[in-house]
Amino acid sequence: MSFARGWDPLRADDFGPPWEHVVLEHLQARFPDTRVQYWRDKSGRELDFVLATARDAVDTVECKWGPGEFDPKGLATFRRYYPEGRNVLVTPSAVTPYTRRVGTAEILVCSPGQLVP
Repeated sequence: MSFARGWDPLRADDFGPPWEHVVLEHLQARFPDTRVQYWRDKSGRELDFVLATARDAVDTVECKWGPGEFDPKGLATFRRYYPEGRNVLVTPSAVTPYTRRVGTAEILVCSPGQLVP
């Protein structure tokens, strides 16, 4: 994708779209029976991926090259409508998975290989 768009050399701002694509492919391969969708409201707040995992539970997956880039506004808005489900922040820098709290949300920070159903 980077080559096709002429992104050479890659800038730090260019890492986001390819990283989201890598995570999407991983989700589709790891959870083939789960429909992977995205969410965006009229104000432009968004989540990279949402996965309906149970009747009343929706997991969220945000993809960030660095965990410090995460903006919780989209997650907070989404969770007002859909309060049940896991929140995951997928980043290549998460050698060991860990949990962090942002507002009232608990977020698992991990690499794609550490995602579990």
